[in-house]
Amino acid sequence: MRGMSVAGLQLGRGAVVCGAGPIGLIALAAARASGAHPIVITDLDASRLAFAKEFVPSCITYQVNRDLDAQGNAKAIRALFGSEEYFAPETVLECTGVESSVCTAAFTARRGGTVVVIGVGKAVMNNLPFMHISLAEVCYWYVHILFGSY
Repeated sequence: MRGMSVAGLQLGRGAVVCGAGPIGLIALAAARASGAHPIVITDLDASRLAFAKEFVPSCITYQVNRDLDAQGNAKAIRALFGSEEYFAPETVLECTGVESSVCTAAFTARRGGTVVVIGVGKAVMNNLPFMHISLAEVCYWYVHILFGSY
């Protein structure tokens, strides 16, 4: 829940949840409860996405394409929100901890948007697109799941 408290999800504004595992499903439910809309959830595994769709029927699913890089997958995810920057997702909840997904999140968030990395899985991530994050003024939060949540 710490990730939700810093995410700043807004009623009627789009959000993306990266990862349809247990943490991602909790984030999906919390995003839906916050009134975020539309909500896209991403994963490599089609069966996890099918479960997410049953769990929150209003969500849109996106199966990550292994043949695309972070920018390619982000472009496809953003297209689900429309063609204008204004409609791109303001908030991305990264729940996998996988470096490629953290990078995709950077390219998915709109200019001035927020990425909350909830599923931190590696001590060092060397391939973050720092110049894009900087120039697009994407705010990154790395949260510890228990900090301030008890």
